[in-house]
Amino acid sequence: KGVSYCATCDGAFYRDEEVAVIGVTQEAVEEAQFLTKFASTVHWITSKDPEGVPFADDLLACKNVKHWNKTRLLSIDGDDSGVTGVTIK
Repeated sequence: KGVSYCATCDGAFYRDEEVAVIGVTQEAVEEAQFLTKFASTVHWITSKDPEGVPFADDLLACKNVKHWNKTRLLSIDGDDSGVTGVTIK
């Protein structure tokens, strides 16, 4: 109901939706990059500067990526219908 661990498997379900990808690893970058093909906006939330992470610059160059640097996820919010948002700090 809104939380996925595999963008390749579930990316099409998020067509024209806003999504969030948490993490500053190469895997997170790859998942976020894949989601840019479907999502209206990919919010990339990283706890530190992604400098040196392979392909991070390519991801940041995508027009539908919003980077939240030095930010952490506090909660995933939702109701019976699924995820309605996230709380970050």
